[in-house]
Amino acid sequence: GARCLWKAEGSTANDPRCQAPASGRFDVLIGDSHAAMLASAIASGRLAQITAVGCPVADIVSGVGSPCLSHLRERAGTVDWSRVDRIILTGRWREISGASGSEHAAATIAHFARLAPLTVIGPTPEFRGNVPKLLARARLRHDDGIVAESFDGSVIEIDRKLQQLAGSAGVRYVSALKAACGNDPPARCMVMVGDEPAYTDRDHLTLSGAKILETQMR
Repeated sequence: GARCLWKAEGSTANDPRCQAPASGRFDVLIGDSHAAMLASAIASGRLAQITAVGCPVADIVSGVGSPCLSHLRERAGTVDWSRVDRIILTGRWREISGASGSEHAAATIAHFARLAPLTVIGPTPEFRGNVPKLLARARLRHDDGIVAESFDGSVIEIDRKLQQLAGSAGVRYVSALKAACGNDPPARCMVMVGDEPAYTDRDHLTLSGAKILETQMR
C-alpha cells in the first residue's frame, strides 16, 4: 500500500514488506499511486511492490529525466524475474495522450511482457472534483446527476488506446473503466460501495472500491 510508495522527499519504499520474499514465487506490482491503491486489495500474500507517486508508468523504459523513473528502474533491476508468477502494471496513464506516449507505452509493455506473464490495468475512471464532496453536494441538492456530469471523459480514449497496445503485445488487459462503469460511462460508474464512497478523491479508489476492481483481475 502507501508505505511502499516512493516519494521524492523521503520514502519508506524500501521497507522489507515491499520487497520480494526471500524464497518461492511471487507477483510484482509496478506503477504509480494508482498501483499502490490496489496493493492492499490484491489477494496475494507474496507481492513485491514497485511504485512511485505521480510517475508516468508508460515512460519506464523510454522516458528520461525523472527521479521517480530512475527509482522504478532501479527497483525492477533487483527482481529475480525467474521466480515471478505475474507482473501487474498500472497507473493513471495520462502520458499516453502525448506525442510519443503510445510509443513509450508499447516499449514498456513489451519489456515487462518478456520478463513474466503481464497484466496491464487501465486507468481508473476520473471525475472533475473530489468524489465524496460531489456525492455530498448531490445529496444536499437532491440531484443525482451532479456526479455523472463531473465524469472526465478523456479516460475513455486513454482506455481504448491502452487496450489496443496490450492487445498488440499479446498481454492481458483489464479495463478499470469497464469494471467500474460497465459499457455505459458515466451513467453507471461505481461511485458508492454500499453506503460509502468508492473514491477517496477524484481518481483514487477506497479499499472497498479497489477490491471490486481486483476481482476483475483474477
